[in-house]
Amino acid sequence: MRAPRNRLWSLTYETGEGLAVVLQPAGSLGYARLTVERGRDWAFQEACPIDAKTAKTIPQSAIGNPLALKQAEALLKKIG
Repeated sequence: MRAPRNRLWSLTYETGEGLAVVLQPAGSLGYARLTVERGRDWAFQEACPIDAKTAKTIPQSAIGNPLALKQAEALLKKIG
């Protein structure tokens, strides 16, 4: 089975001010990390792909922007 061309990744980082989650579209985990980490001194913690059905429920404003851990948790509860 072939991987989706552009899937959504959930990336967690230690920022020095706490944990942050970035929902980043990319064709691979490596490219997602390169895009998010460019110009930032963040320590990568973990990542996971978001399935296409769930990705469709995420507001566009949440994609590509760092979310504080509490914001990410609230978003997860909202999209269920």
